[in-house]
Amino acid sequence: MRSRSKYLILTTDYLIPIGIILLTITGYFISYHSSLFAIDQINCTLDYQPCLAGSVVSELDKSLGNNLVSLDTDHIKSRLLSGEYTIRSVEFSRTFPNTLNVTLLSTYPVIALQLTDNPTEWIAIDERMRVIAVINTDPNVPTVTLDSTPPFHLGQEISDTNVVEALQLALEISRELRSVTTIHLGADSTVTLKLSSGVTALLTTTRSRSEQIYTLQSILADQDIIQNHKLVDVRFSQPMLK
Repeated sequence: MRSRSKYLILTTDYLIPIGIILLTITGYFISYHSSLFAIDQINCTLDYQPCLAGSVVSELDKSLGNNLVSLDTDHIKSRLLSGEYTIRSVEFSRTFPNTLNVTLLSTYPVIALQLTDNPTEWIAIDERMRVIAVINTDPNVPTVTLDSTPPFHLGQEISDTNVVEALQLALEISRELRSVTTIHLGADSTVTLKLSSGVTALLTTTRSRSEQIYTLQSILADQDIIQNHKLVDVRFSQPMLK
């Protein structure tokens, strides 16, 4: 009977798993903890042009020297989006061993506000109802005219709930009714629409937007009803025509 050897004998049954474990540990250490993948270059573009904003560059520069593999890009993205209201999209890619690529896209207006007595200035607003710019050129988006400017700050959401309702109503109207030429919010929450057909429609921010638009569409689609009327009032449960 053969006796068990008192010396350690490593066979391929043991060597292969041990080798895999050692390689995994070594790869993990090199990837996540060694200076081999330390970031030494950041390529940043905003709307496909080099990033120039000092605040953006400064925020990204905080990543220099960090490990490219283990870098928390979600944290950087959150800081950029919260600190820069002009940025709507942040994408990252890595070029090994040491380069971080950052692609930024600017916010864009989806609707605008304008004072009745100031037709040369627009308050541009993004999809989150934030004021992103005050400009002197037509942003080519639906525009709501007002008699007075609501309180607002660049980068912050419009605080006047009545104005926000009017903006959301205008966005929905612009998708459903292509014939609208002007949209005006009055002091009594009434939204006045001027249509290319010459018809004026009255809606309100205090009732369901979809319900009012559906009622208006139904009336406008029936030529027998609308042909002798120039005013359609759908602010109430029973629409009125004049």
